[in-house]
Formats: sequence, structure tokens, C-alpha cells
Amino acid sequence: QAGGGGLIIPVAFQGLAGGLHRRPERVDFGVLTSDRVSPPVSVHLLNSGAAPVVVKRVRAEGESSGLVLNARAQGLVLQPGVETEVVELAFEGKVQGKAEGEVVVLTNSTGGPVVRIPWSVHVLHGSVDYDRAETVFDTSAQDGRAERIVKEIVLTNRFPVTLTLLNAKVSDSLFGVGNFASGTEVAPGESSPPISLQFNAGNHSRGTFGAELHISTDVTPLSIPLTAFDRMLRVEVQGEPARLEFGALGFGETRSLEVVVSNPNPVAVKMVGIRSPLPHVSVKLSSVQSGGHSEGKGKKAKARKDGMLVLQPGQQATYTVSVRASAEGDAEGSLEVHYKDFVERFPLSYSVVQGSLALTPATVKFEPGFPGRVVKKAVFAKSTYPRALE
Repeated sequence: QAGGGGLIIPVAFQGLAGGLHRRPERVDFGVLTSDRVSPPVSVHLLNSGAAPVVVKRVRAEGESSGLVLNARAQGLVLQPGVETEVVELAFEGKVQGKAEGEVVVLTNSTGGPVVRIPWSVHVLHGSVDYDRAETVFDTSAQDGRAERIVKEIVLTNRFPVTLTLLNAKVSDSLFGVGNFASGTEVAPGESSPPISLQFNAGNHSRGTFGAELHISTDVTPLSIPLTAFDRMLRVEVQGEPARLEFGALGFGETRSLEVVVSNPNPVAVKMVGIRSPLPHVSVKLSSVQSGGHSEGKGKKAKARKDGMLVLQPGQQATYTVSVRASAEGDAEGSLEVHYKDFVERFPLSYSVVQGSLALTPATVKFEPGFPGRVVKKAVFAKSTYPRALE
């Protein structure tokens, strides 16, 4: 309330009488476009009474030939005030057409022992085809220029009925859709007028971006993945963008870090080589993985002597980058990933100091104690390094 110092907040609630209440009220499997089993739907019952209720039996009534019913154990107890999953439903769309029925839950409730859950489905086999090449946007030639990449997609109706296109939208503002006429009808076997798709590159020409093109129709919703990519590999250390900091090394010490190079692009990417110009840094291929399966150093994982390696979409290679401390001082350089026409560099640094660290005593022995007593022993460290250690 303006000026009165009060605030009015609207509140809505639903009162439930004692008994059993189903959620959802009905199960609509929608339009199934193949003979595969639909995703399962869980049905819950809320016992709003004061006493526990026992589920005696769950059965299907009506046209249930394609219904997949997975009931929980017979004798399931529904506690007062608790919502409990009673049955899981799915539908196998082998036979085309519309079907409906009910799932009946029999209980010992005195306030209404029978709960009916209606269900419905429309099985219509078919698909909407399109050229997947028109849904990917290669930004590798943009070089950071503020340009739009425009493509056109044509939808072909493979359903046995006419398809009406209702509306279209994309899930990310980097992408856009145009030339879409709501109400367009596409007969079976025919194609729609071209629909324009855009990727607004701008300052986003580096990286991999994904979105969904959602098109509503009178038969089934369509979800078409859109991808923009730059043909660059992702280089990481411990899941973060690569920055190789080896810290301080003792003279003669060797220290290693694992570098993971992965391909997030929908196309294969060739890496000409990976190396460091620093003289005491070595880079060695350890393994190549695809789909979580390590191929070790087999035929597919072995790089050529010049370091060239082709990574397929989703594939990743693990490299071991090692530094041998051969000269005192600080070293800063980079790890270089070489492409055909481009070199990407990642910071690499380390320092080498001469000295030693001695601990006294060499072995720590504690005197006998008893529960609750804290026994302490002093340990002394002597450093001959020329700088403070942390």
C-alpha cells in the first residue's frame, strides 16, 4: 500500500478434504512419433486423512495394450499427510491412433477406497527432416568481426498428416530466427518455405555455443539443436583454462602437470603440434579418450613425430608437461598449441633455487600418553635456500 507503510501480498492455497488425492490428475502422454516406450510418468497419492492407508492392488482398465504399468509393492502403506509414489506409467507406441483408459488403485481407505487416474495418448509415427548442416555455424573465419552468420533451414514433413507450423523461438539471444510464417501448412512429403537462422557473432566468435530452436506444431513440438563453433581446442589444467604454474623447484628436480586437450566442436580438428619454446620443458602424449574410454597409446592415440594429432568431436588427449630444473632463476614462457594458420599460447612459469631443507629430528617419537592428554614434540627446519619458504 503506497504511502501507508503496508505491503499487501496475495496468497493462494487449496484446502483438501480427508481422503486420497492423486498427482497428476491425469496422465497425458501427448503425441508419440515412434514405437519406442515413452518417458515414464510417476503417479503419487496424498493421504490427507488421519490414519494410514494400505494399497491393495493397482490395475489398468480400458485400451491398455500399449500401457506399461510399474506398480510399487503390493501392501504399500500411505502414511497420513505424506505424498507417496504409487505407480509409474509409460506407453509403447507400436499401434498408431488415439487411446485412453484408466489406472485404478484399490485401497482400504474408508473415505473412498478406489482412486482412478485417467490417461490418454496419440500415436502418430513420423518425423520432420532437415539438413543438419544448416544448423551449425562455423565462426573460425570471423576473426572477431561483428558479423551475423545467416543460414536457411527447410523442414520436410514425414508424417502421414498435414503439419501446421505455429511459432518458433530460440533459447539463446546469440541466435535468431526469421522468415517464419505462423500457420504455414506442410502436406505429407512436402517441405516448408525456407526459415532463416542467424548467429550474431559479434565478440562471440571464439568458443563453442549451443542453443535450441523450438518450433510448435499442431502435431508435435520440435526441438532442433543449434551450434556455433570456432574449430579451436579446449586446453585445461585440472578443469580450468590452462595456466601452467610449476612453482619453485630444487636444482635437478623434475615436476610434471597434466594438460587435457579436448575437442568441443562438431567437426574434427587438427592440431599441428603442442610444445614449449623453453629449453627444459618437455611435452609427451599420455592418452586419448573418446566417450570416457581410454585408448591409451594405441594406434588411434599415437601422434606423429612432429606432434600432429587429429581429435574427433568429443575426443580428448592428455599430455604430460614436465620441467627439469637445470639452471637457477625464474623462467616464464608458454605452452604453444599449433594449428595450421594459428598458434594459441598458454602461460607457463617456474623458478629454480639451489639449497636444501633439513628437519631435526629425523624421526619423531612421542612419549606414552593417555586419553585426553596432548603430547607435543618440537620439529626444527633448517633451510639453505636463498629466499624465504612458505
